[in-house]
Amino acid sequence: METEEETPLDDKAKRMRDLLASFYSPIPSPSSSPLSKQTSPDDINSASFQPYQYMTILARKSNLEDLLQRHVEMVAEIKNLDTDLQMLVYENYNKFICATDTIKRMKSNILGMEENMEHLLEKIMSVQSRSDSVNTSLCENREHIEKMHRTCNLLRKIQ
Repeated sequence: METEEETPLDDKAKRMRDLLASFYSPIPSPSSSPLSKQTSPDDINSASFQPYQYMTILARKSNLEDLLQRHVEMVAEIKNLDTDLQMLVYENYNKFICATDTIKRMKSNILGMEENMEHLLEKIMSVQSRSDSVNTSLCENREHIEKMHRTCNLLRKIQ
């Protein structure tokens, strides 16, 4: 069975994992290399990203065609990220609604269960009361029968 590290991930899955990792923890994701810990201010995915420095470097190193191509790539990436974010929000919202519905059902079941338990307790108390009254009324007869039974056993032994 393959582990998560051995399974190849497509770009969308990697991006999704990185988004989740960056949102939920300050610890860098395991997919990031040790070299990425030393991020430069012009790294667009870095927390220390400097947009003016990035634009200066990009304008210096690229011609107009490259800049337009980078613009198209960034627009597509932004749309993908927006779509991914909307999907995450929608999934989390649905999970929240499902959890809320489950809690409401559990609460209504517990309220019904409490009423049933109170009714059951009343029945048990009634049975216990009747059992005590039967035991009390039969106590004298039981003692008399036990005495006769011992006498009978004694007579059998004597014979």
